[in-house]
Amino acid sequence: MTEKHFKQPSGEFTIHDIGYPRVEPDTSTPVRKAMVAFEDKIRRDTEFETAAFFDEHGNMLLKRTGLPNQVRYTHSELMRMRGKCFSHNHPNGGSFSIDDI
Repeated sequence: MTEKHFKQPSGEFTIHDIGYPRVEPDTSTPVRKAMVAFEDKIRRDTEFETAAFFDEHGNMLLKRTGLPNQVRYTHSELMRMRGKCFSHNHPNGGSFSIDDI
């Protein structure tokens, strides 16, 4: 019987490890506080991607629920939201993708 070893380097955690160092989110401004609250609400949605734009005062300006892997906005909506803060979830639990950038 051959032993198999997990070779993750010591001290390198992923967000799924119990020992992963947790950091409290920055809620020092109204927009950061509003976005953290929004992200807490949508984080566990495993069916649909939900996205929203916020102004500097923390007001949600535009929210949309889309498909499992995308949320669509019109060109005019995106132009109106230019310079605003944007956040969304990934229902599959993945990190940001090249399309997010």
